[in-house]
Amino acid sequence: MDEAISQYQEALRLKPDYAEAHYNLGIALVSKGQMDEAIRQYQEAIRLKPNYAEAHNNLGIALDKNGQMDEAISQYQEVLRLKPDAAEAHYNLGIALDKNGQMDEAINQYQEAFRLKPNYADAHYNLGIALVSKGQMDEAIRKYQEAIRLKPNYAEAHYNLGAALDKKGQTDEAIRHYQEALRLKPDYAEVHNNLGNAFRQKGQLDLAIAHFQRALEIQPAFPAAHNNLGNLLLQKGQVDEAIAHYQKALESSPDFANAHHNLATALVEKGRLAEGIAHFQRALELAPQLPEAQAGLADALLQSGQPAQAAAHYTEALRLNPNLPDSLNNLAWLRATSPLPELRDGPQAVQLAQRACELTSWKQTVFIGTLAAAYAQAAQFEKAVEAGQKACDLAGSLGQTNLLQRNQELLRLYRGGRPVRE
Repeated sequence: MDEAISQYQEALRLKPDYAEAHYNLGIALVSKGQMDEAIRQYQEAIRLKPNYAEAHNNLGIALDKNGQMDEAISQYQEVLRLKPDAAEAHYNLGIALDKNGQMDEAINQYQEAFRLKPNYADAHYNLGIALVSKGQMDEAIRKYQEAIRLKPNYAEAHYNLGAALDKKGQTDEAIRHYQEALRLKPDYAEVHNNLGNAFRQKGQLDLAIAHFQRALEIQPAFPAAHNNLGNLLLQKGQVDEAIAHYQKALESSPDFANAHHNLATALVEKGRLAEGIAHFQRALELAPQLPEAQAGLADALLQSGQPAQAAAHYTEALRLNPNLPDSLNNLAWLRATSPLPELRDGPQAVQLAQRACELTSWKQTVFIGTLAAAYAQAAQFEKAVEAGQKACDLAGSLGQTNLLQRNQELLRLYRGGRPVRE
């Protein structure tokens, strides 16, 4: 390539107005990564030959690679003015519009590209990506399948088809396409990560871990893979190892809200409450609408002796997602048993505890016990005794000795007309 560049430069020394030599020098410079100089050569070719469609197209590609989207779009539009049936220019314009956030216009260009060139696999593939972003999953799947029909060894299309099938809940079929993508491109880190998630969904944790680890061997600074591996290690009780992976994820991506949330959860599990609270708070700065982080922060605040703040975060978690059984139960217990009068609210405690019991089909001893305490705070002692006895019966049937003993103690309070205070 260096020799070719020298030859084009010599040709231009002899004939400076040689448009094709400027154009070919631009191509050679792109292959060397010298994008700014390539752009100047394409621009000179166009100055000398304004209707040079190929130079406009390649200038558009170079500007696109340089992040100059508006300028790239203008060049592709000029190509199409000169050659309306240029399928590649429609395709390239679609890519630039897509990157520019003009999704509907991008879709139109991809469709025009394969109308002009029906076997244009890349146009079908990129249309699939655009349709996924629009939530049109079934149509996207058809486009990926068509891309693969036209180009069977298209690893990226197999990967994205797998991802679309995964979102549709077709995990086995997704796995098949991920595996085909890896057969074609064994060092495809993103596929290893997605395949790990698919095996996790099927409960094949060791296989999932192996794929997350392989993704990280290929791409050590891969935040999603570190986060996913951390989640599985935490699930397996390897808390310290999980913490290390969450920290690695945040080294590469400091604003990764889910990694902050997951690291906070692991830190709290290790008893490092202050650190955990700080990471929950950071997660919520980045993603205020994350109910799990609101709930986790509430749990940590409660453990650290801050019940009022905990109640506020439980309330926010339940505003975002009213169907969090543990948060319903914990807030109900606070409202029923807090020594602070301003936190107690019997009727609300009953409502929250009933919802927790309903969501878990009345099969959680702790939740039924909380409902009993809520009834007692609301001065409905007959119902408190009834719920307390139900909790005792369930604990006995499940062999929960400690819970049985605790609920028997509380039952004596309710029979004596007294609420719980903790």
